Amino acid sequence: MTAGELKFALKVESVLNSLPDPEYRQLVVEVLMLTALINPERPLPQIVNVDDVIRTANFLFVVDQKECNGLASQCCGQIRGSCEAYWAICSHFYDSAPSGVYGTMSYLSRALLQTIQQNLPRDYSCKIS
Repeated sequence: MTAGELKFALKVESVLNSLPDPEYRQLVVEVLMLTALINPERPLPQIVNVDDVIRTANFLFVVDQKECNGLASQCCGQIRGSCEAYWAICSHFYDSAPSGVYGTMSYLSRALLQTIQQNLPRDYSCKIS
């Protein structure tokens, strides 16, 4: 099955529809879009775990919120998962605008690059710097 086939599109749609929370589903779609934009001509050397990317992005968001004493530092900055949001992701992360310095796309991009860089083989010729 290739990306251009209808069966592939239906399978992706089926997996996305299996996610019960629309907020989390949107974050998954954003990570998939970013992954596709990295280098469309060359496949990634490993599988990217989207859940790990989202968790890392949330962690980066909470760390930044703690540093600037943002709203998320009051709920998630003290006790992990205390804001009772879906999938242990801070509700303020879900409510963030997609663009800007503190936007979700910024954190998802950073988390995606960190995840890819951590999983690259040591002898990989194209290192991310």
